[in-house]
Amino acid sequence: MQRISRLYGAVNSRMRGSINCWPNIIVRSISAPRRILPVNDGKRVMLHPIQYSWLLRVASLAYLVRDVLRKRRQQVVRAAEQRLAFYDAIWRSAAAEVGADVATPCDGVLELTLDDAQVKVRANYTCLDDPVTLFVAGNKPWVHQRLAENGLPTPEYLVFDTSQMREAVAFLESRETPCVVKPAAGTGAGQGVTAGIRTRWQLAAAVVKAIRYHHQVVLEQQVPGHNYRLLYLDGVLLDAVHRCPPTVIGDGRQTIRSLVREENVRRQAGWQVAQVLLQIDADMRQTLAKQGLTLRSVPAVDQPVVLKTVINENAARENQSASDQLCAEVIAAGAEATKVLQVRLAGVDVITSNPTVALEEADGVILEVNTTPGLYHHKQGADCPVSVPILETMLRERQCHPHDAGCYGD
Repeated sequence: MQRISRLYGAVNSRMRGSINCWPNIIVRSISAPRRILPVNDGKRVMLHPIQYSWLLRVASLAYLVRDVLRKRRQQVVRAAEQRLAFYDAIWRSAAAEVGADVATPCDGVLELTLDDAQVKVRANYTCLDDPVTLFVAGNKPWVHQRLAENGLPTPEYLVFDTSQMREAVAFLESRETPCVVKPAAGTGAGQGVTAGIRTRWQLAAAVVKAIRYHHQVVLEQQVPGHNYRLLYLDGVLLDAVHRCPPTVIGDGRQTIRSLVREENVRRQAGWQVAQVLLQIDADMRQTLAKQGLTLRSVPAVDQPVVLKTVINENAARENQSASDQLCAEVIAAGAEATKVLQVRLAGVDVITSNPTVALEEADGVILEVNTTPGLYHHKQGADCPVSVPILETMLRERQCHPHDAGCYGD
């Protein structure tokens, strides 16, 4: 019996390892520019992402299996706990500043009470926007369409699914600049996003990643410039930050892969350092390739290495206050975007090469409007001042409308 148990354990362990490799094996099969497959009659055919949309769906399923296994890893669990710890700290700090009492009715939820007013929050979920507004505003194609209809600059884009790969390839190849692939809806914080797409093979691999989250995909022209997050409440700018991409510094000895591993260890020190771990993915490999580097490269001493184009995995030190850098036209454009979409609390992502002039003048765009925006980007040292006006607004409205629902969101 013990021998059978040991054998089962060994086989089970081997299978888990194999499952973890499936997505990479399948994606490499898709991404290889000249992959030849034999067929029964002895002839050989070229594998093409346009013709094998079913393979994209299979690879996406393999990614889902891998993600389930990854979520069990201790590092990922710890990062999630640190994220909740950050929000617990900032809401308690805001409550202390306004004189509200704090209770914890269930895990991750805080009940904040001031006199007869009571609100509930969970992480970055508040009672400011209703569930339907959150759902609709999470649809990227609809957001792009509404903003463009109201004269706000947005990137050129195409919406497609795996049966429309020919149209996607045609869009990609008609552009002189790289493109970005995103799930069409239902995600945030850079989930399923791959930047720097130039070839149909990169496109196929990026689609595999995106369709894990939504059956439709947005292919977007990548706009050069700096990324700014503007946080609005009822059309008023609370804060703005320049979000720099995640970066490591070479020491002349370690490979980039080793530096990434070291940075992830540093990030486990707590939310004061970062909220998420760096993931080695296609975006990282393509960003490194643009610099003539790979994960095996050894950067020189003090050489900065940009790891990703998608900036959602940056650390606290890579967010810089930018409220005094923005011109009135950029601030007004962000406020207009929240008005068009009828959202109250929103993080507007702007791409521009020059924040001191209007977006149209700098060929900039409004990239996204994020409901339930992350507040982590706006922390200053151990404090997050934007949480105070948000809490004050919720409590004031609850005093006027005491029977409204307590908290929207997951």
